[in-house]
Amino acid sequence: MAELQDRFKEIIDSFPNKHVLVLGDVMLDHYIYSDARKLSREAPVIVADLQGEEFRPGGAANLATMIRRLGSKVFLASVVGKDLESEILLKALEKEGVNTSLILQSPDRTTCVKNRIYVNKQQYLRLDKENPKPLDPSIMENMLQKIKDYINEIDILILSDHDKGTLNGTLIAEVIKQSRESGKLVVGRPKLQHFLDFVSVNSLLSTLKEASEALGMSVLNDSSLRNLGFNMLSRFESDAIYLWNKETSYLFEKGMITYIQLLNFSLPLEKVGVRDLLAAVYSLSLAGSATNLEAALLASLSQVVISYNHNSMLSDILSHTNLRKAIEEKTENLVYNTIKVK
Repeated sequence: MAELQDRFKEIIDSFPNKHVLVLGDVMLDHYIYSDARKLSREAPVIVADLQGEEFRPGGAANLATMIRRLGSKVFLASVVGKDLESEILLKALEKEGVNTSLILQSPDRTTCVKNRIYVNKQQYLRLDKENPKPLDPSIMENMLQKIKDYINEIDILILSDHDKGTLNGTLIAEVIKQSRESGKLVVGRPKLQHFLDFVSVNSLLSTLKEASEALGMSVLNDSSLRNLGFNMLSRFESDAIYLWNKETSYLFEKGMITYIQLLNFSLPLEKVGVRDLLAAVYSLSLAGSATNLEAALLASLSQVVISYNHNSMLSDILSHTNLRKAIEEKTENLVYNTIKVK
């Protein structure tokens, strides 16, 4: 395992030299914190005292923030409204060092906001403000031109879809074509609406649940799991399909499947940002000349950073230093098994 640990360190030490373009749905995460005081006389609800609030980049913006925290330069492409929420989001991204010159503002769109309300440190309610309508054709053309202008500056493109309207079949196909023709790596992280449009990405990342739902293939046992994974590998014409659930992650490559067991610690997979963490580390590893297997192992290993501070936001815990610490402490605990399939 010492050799593997050294290899992992070599890969993550290449992160600061990488340039990444993230294209997808951005949103503003609004956290409202309160302490319960009594039950209301007006209705059977809690009356709470406001203790504070904060705004953070969400969706593809959170992914871009994580990539920046790992030391890479990142360009973020998306569309937001011309409103107060977009101004707050853009300022937060610029503070993180994310290049926002590819984010377009449109008065016809509403910036997506997720309002998470906490009472006594527990999430009590989430209120979403969004209008996920399709992109105006003129905005899409503007977006494609901007991406074309930047494509030679990057090492890898990540498509991060949240079904909020930024991505559509035409845009997805065009940017994948542009990137592949320019010799750039492409990683796709689809949501349900446009899942089947992510054809020809180098690697496709998804939860097992969403992949099963998108392809209409139930996973009841190992045989049906393999059918799903290899069907996706062929259908998306990809080099690798990386799927995960709460117990295991699965890497499908031509003629083989690798089962990667999660490490033995309490892992809150529902924690905000876990999917972005996996996508960030997997993608940067690929850009750093990792094999698909090395990228998947590093992505699985990166979840260890959550255990360093369960009470903090994941984007605050993530850093090159903490990822290196996870490699040093937990590489020897990695359990994985690659099986060749005819």
